[in-house]
Amino acid sequence: MIPPRAFRLLRTSWTRQPGSRWIHVDHPPIEPTLVTSYAHGTASVSMLHHTVGGVLQSTVERWPDREAYVFVEDRVRKTFAQFQQDVDQAAAGLLALGLRRGDRLGIWGPNTYEWILFQFATAKAGIIMVSVNPAYQTQEVEVALRKVGCKAVLCPAQFKTQNYCNMLRQICPELDSCSPGDLKSAR
Repeated sequence: MIPPRAFRLLRTSWTRQPGSRWIHVDHPPIEPTLVTSYAHGTASVSMLHHTVGGVLQSTVERWPDREAYVFVEDRVRKTFAQFQQDVDQAAAGLLALGLRRGDRLGIWGPNTYEWILFQFATAKAGIIMVSVNPAYQTQEVEVALRKVGCKAVLCPAQFKTQNYCNMLRQICPELDSCSPGDLKSAR
């Protein structure tokens, strides 16, 4: 039997999560699971149901020639139209490499244009982007990649004192001797 106070809490559209602010729950699930729940902040307006690719497309349609990104240090300037073209190419490249919808791609590196580019490209291709801390050392990155199940890793050769390629070679010594896309490693 459900106590009367608990029943009232289940029926209310406003609930308080422990240690947080009030959230609005449109339809509390009968069996609380992550699959069936839908909750959003205190606004009365529901979340928008748009994809990352769809939002980029509508932005390109409105402002194709407006600057989207500027990375002064790398001398990269992209308009929304140029950025979308790069995103489409990168997404197609990921799929051509053999990555499929639902696969995980580890992105390990600093804030660069490529990081943002692949954030959008993975979303467009349906690939799950896993952000790997750029300060991780060899053992930390090995644990992270194994735990998450990354099928591929995208990283610069090096950044500051981090030599990403050498660290990956320590984790997978077979990297230098295998053909592209055919890495088999015990680790």
